[in-house]
Amino acid sequence: MNKRNPVYASKNGTVVKVTGQPPKDSLLFATSRKSVTEIRREKLAEVKKNSATILKAIAEATARN
Repeated sequence: MNKRNPVYASKNGTVVKVTGQPPKDSLLFATSRKSVTEIRREKLAEVKKNSATILKAIAEATARN
């Protein structure tokens, strides 16, 4: 596993740092190199983009010609 960005496993409500082979049927996750602000900014941009796409599709579907 990556030493700079440790990987953790969650199984049955217990979180452990993975050293070697992760436990079978566990949820794996790693810490992010991004700040919380950067992650929130990216998620907000994604939500806005998705909303615009949905609104455009609805407008096209309900347009009367």
